[in-house]
Amino acid sequence: TSLNDDRVRTWTVSSAGVDEDGRFAMTMREKPGGMVTGWLFSVIRKIDEKRPEVLDDMTPLTIDVGVVGVDGDFVLPEHDPKVLFIGGGIGVTPFMSMLAALSARGPEATGDVVLALATKEPLVMLRLVRESMTDVVPPGVRVRLDIFTSTKVPALAGHESAYGPGLDVIYHKGRIPPEYWEEVADGREVMICGPGGFADAAIDGLRAAGVPNDKILREGFAY
Repeated sequence: TSLNDDRVRTWTVSSAGVDEDGRFAMTMREKPGGMVTGWLFSVIRKIDEKRPEVLDDMTPLTIDVGVVGVDGDFVLPEHDPKVLFIGGGIGVTPFMSMLAALSARGPEATGDVVLALATKEPLVMLRLVRESMTDVVPPGVRVRLDIFTSTKVPALAGHESAYGPGLDVIYHKGRIPPEYWEEVADGREVMICGPGGFADAAIDGLRAAGVPNDKILREGFAY
């Protein structure tokens, strides 16, 4: 029970890189009854109740939790990325950091990104994606966000200007259909992050659409 809340995945790296002190950020969710996240979230709730201003920078509290085995190659392509990001729910997290990194490359940056996101919380996810990009997206970068959801979409779904420059948003009702992969995957590097069954179905659909295995990269956690 001491290892990552009973070996249940509860966190992922979410920063676009390391800062000058070699630090990076992680995003986590609380596992009910989890020894690690349960304790951390209880501490945060107490601080929020007593001294909410401390939440902006908790480093003086020196709360330490060991992290084991963080490595991998699930990173944004270095030059002119033409990519298809596929995220299921909280699986959007690494793509947020990649969008932030792409935006931070400056006005000369180029990129063609399609982010296919399956979620029960479309408004929350849209806000997170929008916030991960800088206020002024480089003119050579285009991001298309396809949101697949069973939730009723907001009224502004038909007004692309509402989402800001550099971001096109399309809402789709229900799950990602097989024909979608043929439409968007051609010529793109594909990166997948999400629950096991979701990722398996995406890979099956991509292979059926003719995408070779060497063009598909899947984020995975192993213990």
